[in-house]
Amino acid sequence: IVINSYTIYDGGLRDLGHGIYLSSSKLNHSCRPNAVATYHGVKLLVKAVRDIPDGTHDKVFITYINQMSPLEDRQEALGKQYYFQCACEKCNDKEIIENEISFCCPNSQCCGAVSLNKNRVFGSCRLCGKSDFPANLRDRALAVLDACKTRLGQIEEERKDNKWKEMLDGCEDLLRKSAGILHANNIYLVGVLDGAFCAAIYVKEYELAAKYGARTLDPYRLYYGDNSWNVALHLFTVGRMQLQLKDRTKALKLLKMSRKILAVTHATEHKIYKRGALTEERCREELRIVSILKPGAVFTNLDFLYLQNVSTPPTENK
Repeated sequence: IVINSYTIYDGGLRDLGHGIYLSSSKLNHSCRPNAVATYHGVKLLVKAVRDIPDGTHDKVFITYINQMSPLEDRQEALGKQYYFQCACEKCNDKEIIENEISFCCPNSQCCGAVSLNKNRVFGSCRLCGKSDFPANLRDRALAVLDACKTRLGQIEEERKDNKWKEMLDGCEDLLRKSAGILHANNIYLVGVLDGAFCAAIYVKEYELAAKYGARTLDPYRLYYGDNSWNVALHLFTVGRMQLQLKDRTKALKLLKMSRKILAVTHATEHKIYKRGALTEERCREELRIVSILKPGAVFTNLDFLYLQNVSTPPTENK
């Protein structure tokens, strides 16, 4: 039996269960949605994240599946679970499709991307036009791509078993092998980077976490869109890592970007927004205190400044 239900998340985005919402069940799918479903307790709220000229329900689109999946996987998932083939703008966006499974240009002086078609044939570089992909490099590139696909399955198992050190080691080994081969926007590379990012946080390797998290910021925007809560929460998490590392200027920039997106996706009264605003204000306060210290002074513990005197979230004009 197929049931059109929604996964309910709490303020920390933990899966609480499933619910059936009759009105929102009428909403159609798009891999590039113009609306997002969020939860306030068990109350579901659908908010527009892009302009919707015609506000009727058939022009409001949410996503049913993981947007960080290549076209072929998305179509397969939608066909199996919902019995339709998506023809949204993202599924017809040639640039997006070519980026999903892309490789570095064989010209070491070029930063362009080379796409791979369904027959595993390499195209030409979209930037310089180079199409001479040597056989040995082609075989190596395909082997690394397949290894990334395998590693994503291993990541899920390691995540379930809390094998964070093994997860980090496996991801880092593959990241070294993929350097200079898989393009930065390659979806499978992004998945491995996400695994390394998550594992590094759990083993408290915050410098590694910040490094890997920063590498996926642009791909997140590319595949999720600018006003996506996935992008907002990733910005927030990377910002927290920078704050942990005392790089407060960089942290503040990321936290501000996150908060502005969450104001759209979740609204300012939501717990997730308030948590982000609180962390941002903590960062501002740390910057303020550090700025008035004498040169060379060491300020090792700012926890007591965790917004003892702040009662309201920052305003949008800051």
